[in-house]
Amino acid sequence: MRRLAVVAAAFVAGTGAHAQTPGVMSVPDAHAYYVCKTRVSFSPGHGTQVSYMNAAGAVFLWYPGNAIVLPGRWRIEEVTVANQPHAALCFQYGANTYNPVTKERGATWNCLPAHIWARTTVDSAEGDVFGLTRRSAVPFRLSPERTTIAELQKNVRPQNPRRPDPGCPAHVAGLAPDGDWEHRAPRGLAESPQ
Repeated sequence: MRRLAVVAAAFVAGTGAHAQTPGVMSVPDAHAYYVCKTRVSFSPGHGTQVSYMNAAGAVFLWYPGNAIVLPGRWRIEEVTVANQPHAALCFQYGANTYNPVTKERGATWNCLPAHIWARTTVDSAEGDVFGLTRRSAVPFRLSPERTTIAELQKNVRPQNPRRPDPGCPAHVAGLAPDGDWEHRAPRGLAESPQ
């Protein structure tokens, strides 16, 4: 856990906290903030990233420069650092992925306190706004420059009607019919987030 605290402190220093960012999150707070939502995040190393986390534990990432939507897994767990319990948000991408910022290959879980990840959030909306769960190719090549959902929507064709995402409110959509991210794993080397 000491490594988690050190990494979190370094991460915060590089992101520039936003005034509306939530404080320390509990596990239920983190679920409410991230799950069944499309999130646009920005950090100096990665640039803009767009992701959707479904209720079944799958995350779908639209990463700058990638041609494919990168499927992965997420989990939220309670951890204690300095006697303070909080939620940690963890991501795992395939073994054939590579994080250009950390210089690490995929397949291992990458965890940070959920409120630290939240500090990179630029914009979010309920549901799978860009249909990432149903795409293998990205809507278009994403620039690393900071942007919003509304700006991105100007360049994306509307998707077929949304399908319900089990475990999300009825008006939230996006789960692929089989719900299994591993069957959509990309071939070759792809960049992963966070």
